[in-house]
Amino acid sequence: MGRTYQITAINLHLQSLGEADRLITILSPERGVQRVVAPGARKPHSPLAGRTGLLVVNQLELRVGRSLDRIIQATVLRTHHYLAQEYTRWVVAQYFTELVLGQALANLAQGELYQNFTELLADLADLPAEEPWEMVVRGMMRLLTLAGLQPQVRLCCLSGRPVSPQERVGFSVPLGGLVRLPLPPDTPPCRVLQPAQVQLLQALAVPPGQPVPRLAPWRSLEPLLRGYAEYHLERAIRSAPLLYSTITPASRPCP
Repeated sequence: MGRTYQITAINLHLQSLGEADRLITILSPERGVQRVVAPGARKPHSPLAGRTGLLVVNQLELRVGRSLDRIIQATVLRTHHYLAQEYTRWVVAQYFTELVLGQALANLAQGELYQNFTELLADLADLPAEEPWEMVVRGMMRLLTLAGLQPQVRLCCLSGRPVSPQERVGFSVPLGGLVRLPLPPDTPPCRVLQPAQVQLLQALAVPPGQPVPRLAPWRSLEPLLRGYAEYHLERAIRSAPLLYSTITPASRPCP
């Protein structure tokens, strides 16, 4: 008999393995992200079938294997059932999951990441289906900050001097944040921002530097921060087009 251990973990990704097993990517406070095998989870009436669904939180008992540990027992602690009741909630949950997978570390304690992620999932119970952008942008900034990737929104990335929303300002993904315009020669191109976008970015920084504008341009910041996250995490957020398709007419696709 191999050594066993217990952890609390949330299921992040599922994959079929062999004829009836399931390979699950989990995140736990104790061990970070790891892949484990759920034996027979795809069989009809398997006791692990419902416990191995996406974003289900379990108390797991696992047996150490040569390459992959195997689930011996799983006790459901939380299912996040409300996510499946509204499609936009489910897509935003997948969006956050991709950001978590992009920064999670294997076999290292990730208690802060686990806590923040599960808190974001809990907040989705109150997500406005037609206007999810504030929660998406706030969640993205929260996870980027946790990963040490909060964009520089107070100082110009080129000069190091403070930036005001009243100035001509752009956002440079490769440079890591705001840049004062015009750009010097041979500088990578940037996206020109409106004053309200600069003010909102500065309000979202930790600690906040500006009040949130009354008519905050939440939606316009999503593609900006998504491009930044994809560049620095080196992975595409594949759920973004799904998010836009649920609430956007076909004539306005995902930017």
